[in-house]
Amino acid sequence: MIFHVDGSRPTEHHRSFPRSAGDVTAGWLTEVLVGSRALEASSRVSAFSRGALASGFGMHSETVRLHLTHTQAPGTLPSVVAKFASLSEVNLATARRFRSHEREVRFFRDLAGGLGDSIPQCFHAEIELSTGEFVLLLDDGSGYRQGDQAVGCDVRDAEAVITALARLHAQWWGRRNAQTSWVPTVDGELHVDGLLSAARSGWHKFVDEYGSDIGPQIIEAGPRYLAAAPRLHEAMGRSPQTLVHGDCRLDNILFGAPPDQSPVLLLDWQAVMTSKGAHDLAYFLSMNLDSQLRRDHERDLLALYVARLRSLGVCDYSVEQCWEDYRLAVLWPFEYAIVIGSSLDLSDARASRFARPLVQRSANAIVDLDLLSLIEQH
Repeated sequence: MIFHVDGSRPTEHHRSFPRSAGDVTAGWLTEVLVGSRALEASSRVSAFSRGALASGFGMHSETVRLHLTHTQAPGTLPSVVAKFASLSEVNLATARRFRSHEREVRFFRDLAGGLGDSIPQCFHAEIELSTGEFVLLLDDGSGYRQGDQAVGCDVRDAEAVITALARLHAQWWGRRNAQTSWVPTVDGELHVDGLLSAARSGWHKFVDEYGSDIGPQIIEAGPRYLAAAPRLHEAMGRSPQTLVHGDCRLDNILFGAPPDQSPVLLLDWQAVMTSKGAHDLAYFLSMNLDSQLRRDHERDLLALYVARLRSLGVCDYSVEQCWEDYRLAVLWPFEYAIVIGSSLDLSDARASRFARPLVQRSANAIVDLDLLSLIEQH
């Protein structure tokens, strides 16, 4: 089965589509860009060239920028981003295991419509569910500033991200329904079995590579942490629940300059799931901010989040509850650090560059917040 997004009208159909950047043709680009109304009906793409793209559009994907030559007025849609299944067999296997490509295509098909300018415009999306092969054609955020997880960000950027996350979470706060029935849950089989199995099998390799980054306290607690992980998943699945990005890191974020641009564009929706809103907060703050910056500002940033939720109609969530959810959520996604450090193809320069700071910051946050004491409580 192939799922297809054409403009604002999702459909299902059966036909071929380009499975890699080398399969794209000017005729196909004309068809889908006119069909999505990105180009006028009389427009034609006469040629295109492929260009390199900064990180942020999916480590599990082959991603290119397509520079377009077409008959519409100069300056109209000069380029788009095209995403396909990863060329790395290791990363492709991980993507299939966690349904990453299906989740992103279905996000744009089913859920993206109400999120406004905090996500890139999707011109076209298709996936063959039996193989996991897919194509996404997206606005490329030209003129936006790319985030960099290895470098980190300042407080102003962090505030912009927190505000965008509050908008996402408020829209889906407590609203799991038929529209989101396909979205994996943090305490469901995909994550409890899939993520935990990968973390357990990779633990020793992870310690060999990152032992000096995580320190003796976490190395000693590792087996107890992995044993308690199913209970941590269960705790993350308790109310309140909402739709979360699931991979909210700086490489997946573009920063704009208002009023002409959105303050933030959230990219790469391959990990979208249902969880506590603190899931995204913890992933972002504990793995992306310099540890000292996080220590100095995390409480203020959580207070900002709660204030933004309240302004959007979520009035039954206190700063105190947010803090407790956040502490749990900082502990829980250390599984991601283990899986990233032990299973992804880190010969890729971009993946290797962000992995070590991610691991170090996550470990620092666990120790700073005395989270190892939570293991026995769950």
